[in-house]
Amino acid sequence: MPRKAKQNNAKTKHNSTTSVEAKLKYAVDNGDAQIEQKTIGRRKGLRTVITIGDKSYQYNPNKITKVLTTKLNKLTKTNQFEATHEIKRVYQDIRLKKALKSYAVKHKAETTDVESNFNLYANAFTITNIHLKALRGLSYLKYQYDKLSEYLRTNPGMKILVVAAVNFLTDEDADGDEPSVTHDVKSRRYEVTNTTELQDVMNDMATYIVTQVESKQFHTSGLHVHSVDKLTVHYDRYNPTRAVLTLSYQIG
Repeated sequence: MPRKAKQNNAKTKHNSTTSVEAKLKYAVDNGDAQIEQKTIGRRKGLRTVITIGDKSYQYNPNKITKVLTTKLNKLTKTNQFEATHEIKRVYQDIRLKKALKSYAVKHKAETTDVESNFNLYANAFTITNIHLKALRGLSYLKYQYDKLSEYLRTNPGMKILVVAAVNFLTDEDADGDEPSVTHDVKSRRYEVTNTTELQDVMNDMATYIVTQVESKQFHTSGLHVHSVDKLTVHYDRYNPTRAVLTLSYQIG
């Protein structure tokens, strides 16, 4: 099956069942609903139904009816469900972050100092040997904090910019194929004056690049994100006092 068809099928299935299934599982675990086998009207054989109170609703996990969806929405519209769901979401988020950190420690990327190809930046380094799928490779940015904070401690400020070389598969490529297209996606320029700001900036740069990939709508050209091939971090000295004086001169 073509890659695009697989993705569309997976996306449709996810969008139509995931949230409702979570609510159904909660209702069953909480004793508010039961999954049973019953005879419906004059139909032969047993049918799978969801029984809530004194009413039964026909249940097909691949195509949940609007009536059942509405009932589950009303049944789980409680503070208890919201709290349970939020705890689960946070737990899953923590597990994912731990998994990424464990992977990054086990499969260390290679960091190499290079010459910046941007005239306004005197320093640069690349992050390669990234094996994480999709855009998860951007998580390696935050592990460069120590390297950049050392530079920041000896300078009044730092300007920084990141270019991500993102690999793409086309609609004709199969899941196991090597990516055939690469596009550079650039972050905006950040100006940092202390190590506290730097930590936030490292996270924000990754988020900005993800947003850029989405806004460029590569999927409309039949491209699908495969992985991050390389990250190039460009940085240089930034003097906040000089910047303020220049701005004041321009305004005056």
